[in-house]
Amino acid sequence: WLGRIERFTLDIQEQIVVEYTVAQFPYIHPFAHELVVPRSAVITITTEKMVVEDSLARVVKPSMLTQSLPTTPTAE
Repeated sequence: WLGRIERFTLDIQEQIVVEYTVAQFPYIHPFAHELVVPRSAVITITTEKMVVEDSLARVVKPSMLTQSLPTTPTAE
């Protein structure tokens, strides 16, 4: 379970959904609060659930952008 569909983006000219934004709950996914699911990743969708492929782009919280990432040693 990834979260709840919060909004979606429409292509007005093509009249199709381009992407879905799924809101996540912090206690389930502490480092991301939204997932952006492109239309191409949706396998099936019903009134009850949406099944997607596993390769999703995470949108991180702005506070995560200010944290320094661990450095990995380089071989010389």
